[in-house]
Amino acid sequence: MKIKIVQVPDGEAPLWVREQWVGLTIPLDASYAQPSASFVFGVLSGKNVFWRMIYSVGDCFGLIKKTNGYTVNARLAVAALNCKSPDAAKWWVENCSYLLGFEGLLLFQANECEIVTVNDSVKV
Repeated sequence: MKIKIVQVPDGEAPLWVREQWVGLTIPLDASYAQPSASFVFGVLSGKNVFWRMIYSVGDCFGLIKKTNGYTVNARLAVAALNCKSPDAAKWWVENCSYLLGFEGLLLFQANECEIVTVNDSVKV
């Protein structure tokens, strides 16, 4: 299964970078095939959120929020983005390289995407 980004995603990346996600199809890992409620943090402000969570202040600063969406492998998502917009992909590499390791994840909110079946028809 895959998701197709149909709306500019919310987030801390510059608008011109987020706009480049629209229209892209990104593979979903089988364990993330359904939207789920997840605690998320911004890709820029959340770089050190782990330590803030340990001290229980992440919520106080509004750095952690709960949202419903699809989780994707960040490395695969940025590789797909690179095919459409090398400049937008470069922004991710330069500013969020910590997410691009083997297990780095991005979450696209459920209202920002549609499920695409294997035959590329969209489920409604």
